[in-house]
Amino acid sequence: MSAGTLLSAFFILVANAWMQHPVGYKIVDGQAVLTNFWSVLGNSTLWMAFIHTVLAALVTGAILVLGISVYRAHRDRMNEQAHAIFVRAARFAATFTLVAVLLTMVAGDLQTRLLDNQQPMKMAAAEALYQTQDGASFSLLTIGNMSGKPVFQIRVPHLLSLIADLSWNGQVEGIDQAQKAEAAKYGAGSYEPVLWLTYWTFRLMVGAGILMLLLSAWAFVLARRKRLVVNRWFVRAAMIGMVLPFVANTTGWVFTEAGRQPWIVYGLMKTAIGVSRVSGADVAATLICFILIYAVIGTIDATLMVRAARRPLDLPDEASSEDAVAGLVY
Repeated sequence: MSAGTLLSAFFILVANAWMQHPVGYKIVDGQAVLTNFWSVLGNSTLWMAFIHTVLAALVTGAILVLGISVYRAHRDRMNEQAHAIFVRAARFAATFTLVAVLLTMVAGDLQTRLLDNQQPMKMAAAEALYQTQDGASFSLLTIGNMSGKPVFQIRVPHLLSLIADLSWNGQVEGIDQAQKAEAAKYGAGSYEPVLWLTYWTFRLMVGAGILMLLLSAWAFVLARRKRLVVNRWFVRAAMIGMVLPFVANTTGWVFTEAGRQPWIVYGLMKTAIGVSRVSGADVAATLICFILIYAVIGTIDATLMVRAARRPLDLPDEASSEDAVAGLVY
């Protein structure tokens, strides 16, 4: 990860964190005016998001190295040099991935508890929790009716309170109470995000993270037993697992942005106010162009990655190595 990439990610997250939790400003003639730049840089939301994002990027790279190395070590097992190189890469990636996934989950947990204080509606919607509860349960599965109310749920007792504030009987605010509080503070209207989208993107993000943890722990155990590239079930799992960080990263960003609705800037500017005065046709055309451009870029990127993963290593043969050494000595 280059310094330029880190710097770009940082400044993107500065703006995003301010929209999530605006600080260091005052309202002048209906506009937010910056009053304290250092307060913006010290935004707690910024640093939690930055750490979580950087760690997630490291996990993405580590999972790819693990999957490709295991695949190549298994495929090139008849080539002693190539096999040895990819086995070493896979063993290193197994340990690195486990550590990176654990750190990412810790950072995500800290960020979730921060959001529980700053945006209680988002976290209540992520859990489909309608009423404030002490010792709140965690929803594994919630099915709602057409009005959005749950009709079937599978929940783990007390787990949500443990996640929210590390307390067995900690209080977690519900959707109905968060709606009343925001309506009293900001005026009449609905402050609920799209519940099914918020709920399921959070589940997909967390679920992909748990699967990556299990995969990396499995890899670590097999590496210790020197069976990392021998176990065919793991080879298959590692190759499929390369999709997981992309699922987690994508659904995580969707959850972050969709869960903030109906706000562009939380507590200051609603999405409805920020709608551009353009026609529906212009919006549709722009959206289609973006989809096509990113589809082409994504296809090219995936093609190049697959091609690089399959390319043979440029290894010197024994004869050329001996000649090079002899020539150097002479």
